Amino acid sequence: MNKIVSFHLPDPPTPKTVQKIRRISKPMEILATTLLLSLGLILTLGVMALFLYEGPLLRIDAEAVYVFFALEDIATYPPTIPISDLSFFTRTGMFVIVVLQYVPLLMVLWTLKNLFSRLKTHPVFDHKHAQILTHMGGWLIFFSVIPFFTDMIAEFVGSPDRNWFKWSSIGAVFFGGLLLVLGNVLRHGSDLEQENASFL
Repeated sequence: MNKIVSFHLPDPPTPKTVQKIRRISKPMEILATTLLLSLGLILTLGVMALFLYEGPLLRIDAEAVYVFFALEDIATYPPTIPISDLSFFTRTGMFVIVVLQYVPLLMVLWTLKNLFSRLKTHPVFDHKHAQILTHMGGWLIFFSVIPFFTDMIAEFVGSPDRNWFKWSSIGAVFFGGLLLVLGNVLRHGSDLEQENASFL
């Protein structure tokens, strides 16, 4: 009679680099979550003010939107006009612009939070992590090019704010491209790790 002997090998210790990644991921997940909730709250309050606030303290000009806390401060920006003076059509167009401009940033923070959350417990070289980095890079590139279209929307709806382009858009293009490359590098590392495991 043949006897099959089974050897149970203990799990190898977690490498120090992986331990360090997991330690860093915990506070970074909290930071990403805090930024995500804060930006979401600010956008919610901004949209509510855009349609519901009828006072003179929320104003706009060709450069930006301003929130004043006293009527005396308005004199420091004489070209501004109250947003409540704009037509509902114009404010609706501004709402569309806000969504197109800031939803990509919300998605970047959301994917970043998910990445740090997974890095606390999952293997570093994971296909899901590569997918998250790729999505994050795509959202950053979308964020960088969308001002070209939102500027046309602003002109169509008659919004006085035309300063939608920011120099940060250039950085977002390069950083988004970098994340796309890193996502593919991580995917390749995951494939190599699976190949090595198949030989054992």
